[in-house]
Amino acid sequence: EVARTYFALRGQQERMGTLEQSIALAIRLEQLLTRRQTLGLGARSQLDPVIELRLGLESAHAHADEMLSRHAEALALLLGRSEPDADWMRPSDAPQLAVVAESLLEASPADLLRRRPDMLRAELEVQRAAARLGLAQSDLYPSVSIVGSLSAAFRGTGHLRRAPGSLLSIGPTIDIPLFDWGMRRAARDARGAELQAASLAYREAVLESLSDAESALATLRATQLQLRNQQQQYGLRAAAALAIEASQHRQMASDIDLIGARLAVLEAGRQLSEARESQSEAYIALSKALGDDAAPTAGGAG
Repeated sequence: EVARTYFALRGQQERMGTLEQSIALAIRLEQLLTRRQTLGLGARSQLDPVIELRLGLESAHAHADEMLSRHAEALALLLGRSEPDADWMRPSDAPQLAVVAESLLEASPADLLRRRPDMLRAELEVQRAAARLGLAQSDLYPSVSIVGSLSAAFRGTGHLRRAPGSLLSIGPTIDIPLFDWGMRRAARDARGAELQAASLAYREAVLESLSDAESALATLRATQLQLRNQQQQYGLRAAAALAIEASQHRQMASDIDLIGARLAVLEAGRQLSEARESQSEAYIALSKALGDDAAPTAGGAG
């Protein structure tokens, strides 16, 4: 939960910076279209979508600011702090996880569940129940043991300084379940029922762990595909913006065209940030499902 909240905090900060740049560009675009309309070179239909875009970006920025405060408060609560650290609120790039090895994604989830705490606990419960059943089973049969004793005695009368007498005894002891055999058999049956219950609990833990791991792996694969698509989309919009910028230098494109292209790049960057955060959350969920067996490699700021 700490890792997930921290990634959400940094991702929200990154998107807030993108929104601030988008708002500034939207205001500039609105000014240019307003001037064009004043000069009679543009229609109102071109200005209204830009105004709606600016209002939507401002609303998104306000919501992001609220979510940022919530993530900071949640992180402070998880870390046992009374208030968020001031360094958390400073703008910073979102940390990025090294993508999981493909061999891990292709492995069977059943081979990755050895370290889950609930699996280990259920397995130990089965072993303990089996040991108790073995002890109860052994109590049904006669047992032979060797016992010995050494005692010292004094005379009750006579001289007090007389050396005491000693008595040493050793011999076998035979324990035959004759009169309490029924009680021992009932205890054996109870231990057998406990072993059966522990085995069923272990089976349930295996099925739940397998379901969690399969779901986490499927979610991670989906988020990786989404992240690759967003990266390609961001690259295409960035290339288009560079082309328009080059055209502007040759007096073949206007500032309005360039601002629109840059807004598209910023929107793609915001979606890319959300896709990275989704992948991070999916990887953290996978690590939790596998009992923290898949340790992530973090990179970037943070």
